[in-house]
Amino acid sequence: MQALSSRNDNLILPTGTEKIGDREYLVGSNSSPPSIAELNEMPIRSLNGSITRMRDVAWIHDGYEPQTSFVRENGKPSVFLTVIKNGVFSTITVVNDIKKALPRIKAGLPSALTMIPLFDVVQEAITAALPRS
Repeated sequence: MQALSSRNDNLILPTGTEKIGDREYLVGSNSSPPSIAELNEMPIRSLNGSITRMRDVAWIHDGYEPQTSFVRENGKPSVFLTVIKNGVFSTITVVNDIKKALPRIKAGLPSALTMIPLFDVVQEAITAALPRS
């Protein structure tokens, strides 16, 4: 399965390198600042000689959202991953591709971690999609 990109996505491509003499230098691009803090200084509008910067309308920082839920499976702390498909692939294709990937994903996990699929909604989704008579 291949991820699809919307035309509205931001795309930042690597700029590359420049070899000068016996040294190779990374070539920077002003399309992405080198630090998160510098995003606050980015200009977003110029009007009548006044520049509005990101810091004037927002505070950009490296952070996280507060935890709003907690998952336990048989009383042990767990992680719950919900997979939601987009309209490009069929539900059956998504579920089958996930099932095929599970052994490879599990092989890459530390041995202390276990992976347990809790439920598969593909049959329910197909039944719900069929016209009722």
